[in-house]
Amino acid sequence: MDFIEYLQLRHRIKNGERQIKESSAKQYQNRLTNLQRLNIYNGEKQISEEIREKIQNHYKDTTNHYPRTIQYYIEFLQYDSTDKLSD
Repeated sequence: MDFIEYLQLRHRIKNGERQIKESSAKQYQNRLTNLQRLNIYNGEKQISEEIREKIQNHYKDTTNHYPRTIQYYIEFLQYDSTDKLSD
């Protein structure tokens, strides 16, 4: 399962979450790619204050999409590693 697939299935995995459409999932993937390309996010297991500051310095993000993208990706990594353990 890749990140986009995880986002589209996330509402089934986590109770109370809304479904994410394919176009939105692709936007999250693009945000993640850009955060990694700009060395703002490098695989950390949690969002630090330093990461939040880098996001604020680079993006005008009044909707919190970029920290949310990182949080979803961290959830995906945890889910993916758990899923692989159960195979």
